[in-house]
Amino acid sequence: MPRGVGKALERAITTKERGMFHKEEVRDGKSEFMNINRKEIFQYLCLHPCSYTSMICKALGLSLHTTNWHLRRLVESEYISKIAQGKNSVYYPAEMIAVSDVPILEILNNEKARAIYVAIAEKSGSFQGEICKILGLQHQAVIWYTKKLESLGLISSLEDGKYRRYYLTELLNRKKEENAMRMKLFRDWIVKRFQREMLSTTILRLTEDKIVLRIEKGGSKAVLTLHTNPFVTVLS
Repeated sequence: MPRGVGKALERAITTKERGMFHKEEVRDGKSEFMNINRKEIFQYLCLHPCSYTSMICKALGLSLHTTNWHLRRLVESEYISKIAQGKNSVYYPAEMIAVSDVPILEILNNEKARAIYVAIAEKSGSFQGEICKILGLQHQAVIWYTKKLESLGLISSLEDGKYRRYYLTELLNRKKEENAMRMKLFRDWIVKRFQREMLSTTILRLTEDKIVLRIEKGGSKAVLTLHTNPFVTVLS
């Protein structure tokens, strides 16, 4: 390839990438959610708060670079919060949950932990060997996740001869009930945020744990479906 053509191609690719990811640096006065990727990320986090970046990428089919870019925009605009969990960070909609509940939702967003929790729900009193057989998991994985679930108060265990049997606690049900007031506060908060941004905001549907909104400004519009009680949706 001729040298001049190579440099031209390189410039074209660089310009395209900048256009894809950075052309929105200058705010245009529109809502963050006029962008389809940010809208879908926020909707996903309402359904599965306390998710890692990798979970969001996998669920929405976005690249790591794109996901990180839009997460950063949402954090900067204070629509979502970010908190460290181990070596990584989890993300959740601002005002939706108490910080003390982050570890509970984080572990239940883990596929293996969630599967173990559901298996115990479906067969109360299961022991580790049964769970391994039902889910096809290694014994060490079941040991680790049951210890984690028990440490958070989501399950309890009882020695039965040579077996340790597992049972659900009432914690998740209690959290569902306790979150009722926070759901209302979250719905009010998101509507007021849109109104402060001078967006025309219409509530299309409102149920016990979901709100559907249409926002409009300057000829642009978007419809958001936001689940508001993560303790109901986390096992879905």
